[in-house]
Formats: sequence, C-alpha cells, structure tokens
Amino acid sequence: MSSVLLPESLGEELERMINSFWWGSNKASGRGINWL
Repeated sequence: MSSVLLPESLGEELERMINSFWWGSNKASGRGINWL
C-alpha cells in the first residue's frame, strides 16, 4: 500500500473552503448554517 504526503498548505486551503461553506456569512449565496 502506498501513501502520498500532501503539502500542509493544501490541507489548510481545503479547511478554509469547507469552513467558508459551512460558516459563510454571504447571505446572497444562501449557503451556511441557518440558526433559529
């Protein structure tokens, strides 16, 4: 079984994209978690 090491910056970029999807504050896009 082989494994590939990815650069740390790639992981940080993915985390940023996921966080912006879940916690996005852009109301126009309609994304993000809606709190009651």
